[in-house]
Amino acid sequence: MQKLTPHAKLFSESWNLYKKNWMNWGLILLIPIVFIMVTPAIFAVRSWILLLVWILLATVLQVWSELTLLMSVAGTGKKMNPIDAYKHSWPRLGAFFGLSILLFLVLLGATALLVIPGIILAIFLCFSVWTLVDENERGMDALLRSKHLVKDYWWPVFGRLFVLALVVGLFQAIISGILKAVGVPYFDEITSAILTFTAGPIAAVYTFLIYKNLKSIKGTAKATATSGERTGLIALAVLGFIAPVILVTIGMLFFVTATSTSFVSGQLVEDLQYELEEEIQTDMGMDLDSMSQKERKEYLRNLMGQ
Repeated sequence: MQKLTPHAKLFSESWNLYKKNWMNWGLILLIPIVFIMVTPAIFAVRSWILLLVWILLATVLQVWSELTLLMSVAGTGKKMNPIDAYKHSWPRLGAFFGLSILLFLVLLGATALLVIPGIILAIFLCFSVWTLVDENERGMDALLRSKHLVKDYWWPVFGRLFVLALVVGLFQAIISGILKAVGVPYFDEITSAILTFTAGPIAAVYTFLIYKNLKSIKGTAKATATSGERTGLIALAVLGFIAPVILVTIGMLFFVTATSTSFVSGQLVEDLQYELEEEIQTDMGMDLDSMSQKERKEYLRNLMGQ
């Protein structure tokens, strides 16, 4: 079995590509941020309709920017200014939305079964987006293509992605620690911005290089997916769709049951206390009505203690 590109070489090539394209990629990611920065002015208008429209537009622009970055990374040999890059990615935006939702539901369904199956499947499907960007695969075909590429290479792919996560986490900790030590205000927001413009594109290049490596090994020929594979992914997607509904329903049932139990218990206590008071006044001749609430509670407590 042919080996994948070593970690060190992946990072080296990713850094070299980032250095050549950092300004263009930065501008692509900056456009939605500038759009979102005027959100406070929208809140000041106090129109729920306008706010919802604005949130929808901001979400679309954010997802569009991610797709544009990925397509720019996949076509690093083609120099495009940010506006042309956005125009170039527009035709695939709908497919990207659909694939993202499908992938989310499938992984949610797998995780609902157990965490480990969710992690295993996440590695198998981690290149689904790249199959859309580079090979124009859509929906279930994109997921199956990614699964075919990772087959027999699950552990090497997992190891490389794990190292990437460790490096990004370490980078984040260092940047955040330095900014916090210096006393920079809003260090969390600044750290997030630095990661967006540096670690984000580098991680995208890193994963794309792994995808290209697998593609060169497996070839461009599409593997024939069995009906069982398709049915399994569809079943997981359905489970991912209904799992939140089931969890919310169970949560509401627990809440209603707990509330009802608490109400019934409280009512029983009140009834028992009332019957006890009546019995005391009848059998012992005590006039509890003449006592204050505090004195009555203290008397009943002492009586039950005896």
